[in-house]
Amino acid sequence: MSVVIRDASVTDPPEFSGVSSDEVVAEGGPSVTLECTAVGEPMPNVTWTRVYDNESDSGVLATGNQFVLESYRNNSGTYRCTAYNGIGTAPNRTFKVDVNFKPENVKLLVNDSIICEGEVIGITCSADGKPAVHTYQLYENGKPIVDGNSSAGVWIRKDLKGGDLSYSCVANNTVGTTEKTVNVTVKGRVYE
Repeated sequence: MSVVIRDASVTDPPEFSGVSSDEVVAEGGPSVTLECTAVGEPMPNVTWTRVYDNESDSGVLATGNQFVLESYRNNSGTYRCTAYNGIGTAPNRTFKVDVNFKPENVKLLVNDSIICEGEVIGITCSADGKPAVHTYQLYENGKPIVDGNSSAGVWIRKDLKGGDLSYSCVANNTVGTTEKTVNVTVKGRVYE
């Protein structure tokens, strides 16, 4: 008795043999590399897409086992790798990327940039950051102000003497710091 083998090819559906962590936090700056390694016969193609809030996918962003993503804040989101070789169901994995960034868009406001000696001035400082800004530090002419550290970014300055003042606000979070400066002129009192 003889056995005839007509087609000896073996096929295997794709499966993942190695993947990155499914949650990645990037501290703004260096790029992030996501990895999805798949095996199967024939060798699967791996594609990368971004998952939108409505759960639909973008077009293909990249192909291959690795996807390099710049750590820009607008790149925070969910990404999907899919392995396909035409056999069985194409498996996929999702990755949540969260990009943290130092404070930006710092706004330093004073209620008036020209005041008279003895008047009170209100100063507010705000900034965007991820994680949120945890402290604001106020400086007057380059020197830190006593009680100038604030989580709210609001200060009242009084008993100011005549001259030009420079106020700087330094916004801090765990990623870094950003500074903004504003100038105020204090006019001397006019006595009659």
